[in-house]
Amino acid sequence: MRRVSALLGGVCVATMAWTGCGSGTGLSPDAMPAGTCGADVPAGQACNNLVNSAAAVTPTCTTGILPAGQGGSIVSGTYHFTAQTYYNVSSCPTTGVAETLVLAGGCLQVVSGEPLAATASATYVVQGNQLTMTTTCVDTGGLSGMLDTPTKTFTATSTTLTIFTLNSAVGNANPDRVEVFTKS
Repeated sequence: MRRVSALLGGVCVATMAWTGCGSGTGLSPDAMPAGTCGADVPAGQACNNLVNSAAAVTPTCTTGILPAGQGGSIVSGTYHFTAQTYYNVSSCPTTGVAETLVLAGGCLQVVSGEPLAATASATYVVQGNQLTMTTTCVDTGGLSGMLDTPTKTFTATSTTLTIFTLNSAVGNANPDRVEVFTKS
């Protein structure tokens, strides 16, 4: 089974993967790391210069119905990937993946470590418990993959963002999964 990156959803942002509707002490849009959520990043250039400071996470697998997110206020800031659960897959990947993401002002930037080293940027909007992302830049170092569904559900607290990706409902071969990101 191919390892699916959290927000990079099989190597491309679709995760997480996310209006700056959060409260608290997050980053302002002017404080975002170099990179962009615009569509003007030259081909072959990294989408951002984030440093991946997350520890690798090895997924768990389960059967049953993927739960839906409950919504909440997404707090701007830096998050680290801390848990991933696949639903209804024949085998569970054993290779861990580390991801760091920054959310602010309707812009999501992510960096993923080996074995799926990549950077990506996306704009995001929130409506109720739905999070819809529009990919603006992906640099996968030549890897290819299938995009996740762009609309996911989520649950946000002051310290976590949990993303629920239901790909099977739209005929997408990427696994259904739940991913947790913890604010640093």
